[in-house]
Amino acid sequence: MASALVAAGLTVAAARPSGCYVLQAMKHREPPVKQVFQSPPKPASSGGYYRDGLNPKDKMRSSINAGISPAASKGTI
Repeated sequence: MASALVAAGLTVAAARPSGCYVLQAMKHREPPVKQVFQSPPKPASSGGYYRDGLNPKDKMRSSINAGISPAASKGTI
């Protein structure tokens, strides 16, 4: 019985420093981890979309389908 108590005490005594080390390591890693989770994810690319919404070929096709000149300005439409 006494040897079991001694073994348990030694286990707790050995676990304490390693636990303190883990807690210290977590404190040092906390700010970068919080920063990663707070910043919104940025897309790797623009997603393949054009700034105006359509690429030039699709713009021309849609204007022909609508019966409008491809060179027509927004004011004309």
